[in-house]
Amino acid sequence: MLGLGTAGTVILVGGALIIALVVALGLWLVAAPLVLVWLLALGAVGVRDRHGRNLAMRVGNRVGWSMTRRRGQNLYRGGPTTHGSFTPPGILATTKLHEARDAYDRPFAVIEYPAVGHYAVAVEVSPEGASLVDADQVDVWVAGWGQWLANLGQELGVVGAQVTVETAPDTGARLKREVQRRLDPNAPDLAKAVLGQVVHDYPAGASLDRAWVTVTFRGQSAAGPKRTTADVIADLASR
Repeated sequence: MLGLGTAGTVILVGGALIIALVVALGLWLVAAPLVLVWLLALGAVGVRDRHGRNLAMRVGNRVGWSMTRRRGQNLYRGGPTTHGSFTPPGILATTKLHEARDAYDRPFAVIEYPAVGHYAVAVEVSPEGASLVDADQVDVWVAGWGQWLANLGQELGVVGAQVTVETAPDTGARLKREVQRRLDPNAPDLAKAVLGQVVHDYPAGASLDRAWVTVTFRGQSAAGPKRTTADVIADLASR
């Protein structure tokens, strides 16, 4: 299968121009090896296998894999996250985690992406459900979300934001503990029976939802002075 691509096109056109110039100058002994090298280079980038990869790609992958193995970067050594420092896998391998305190002296975490100079802060939120809620109230909530997004576009240094929602089956253990903790031993038998029925039936088909909003900030501005990681974290802590 043939497919030159950008690199192949550059080699084809550039090589043809160079060879034509050499031939025009009458340097036939130089032109012959140039043509051979030109054809080999075209074959390396132009001939592709069934996976769409040419010889140059395969050689580059082999060399890169060999260098990665020599450096030991192909190994992942996991460990606990409560003590010590461990490198996470995948695209998070180059990130750094910092702990700071906000204006109310509450601890929060900042994820640093040194390669691009970005800093991300994740905040756990509690989204309201739409069940048994008037449509007008739902409209107010949606309008509030839209207003927050609009204000986010005016926030200095914001690169992007994302919402992560985690949904899992609810076992009902939290509801059971809450009812048992607040249940009055002297309550009427009917009230106890109703609460017991609720604890028994509610978990069926119920879900446990958790949500986080992650906002990513740019560490440096084009016109502003260069800031250190401590400066960026201090700025985020004051917001």
